[in-house]
Amino acid sequence: MTVRPVRIRGLWAAAIFASVLLLSGCGQRPEVGRDELIGTWVYSAGESSVGKDVPAATLELHADHTLLVKDFPLDSISEEHLRTSAISSSGTWEFTPRLDKSEARYENQSGVIVRITDLRKTDPTKVRRDLLVEKDSGGAVRITIYPGGVDNLDRKYVLSKQT
Repeated sequence: MTVRPVRIRGLWAAAIFASVLLLSGCGQRPEVGRDELIGTWVYSAGESSVGKDVPAATLELHADHTLLVKDFPLDSISEEHLRTSAISSSGTWEFTPRLDKSEARYENQSGVIVRITDLRKTDPTKVRRDLLVEKDSGGAVRITIYPGGVDNLDRKYVLSKQT
């Protein structure tokens, strides 16, 4: 009779330990470093579910925090905006290891904040866009735009690093 409570306690402790291990691994995303983002990023039709009728975007992130964009969707409120807001210009960028919760698919997700000069206006201004950086378990880094926001995760516009 005294063996049973010990066995239950042992099973309970094992279950708690397994839960802690599972929970500590869940939700954690592989870390992305700033240097991994420097380079040329291009629209990846194979990984995207939107943007097939948008000119292929290019985003060049330079080590000195400057950037160049070609046919980059400046607005992503909807898929229609992806088509009509493409811009080619320059600007600046910064890496943030943790975006605000409201800006990220996951809490504390990495991101790139770009400020692109909109030359289409009579008084050129810099327009800020927060881009989500995702790294899969295999180590592949992607820059992802979710048209309509992160609540619609099945609709995505993906940029992959050109090698």
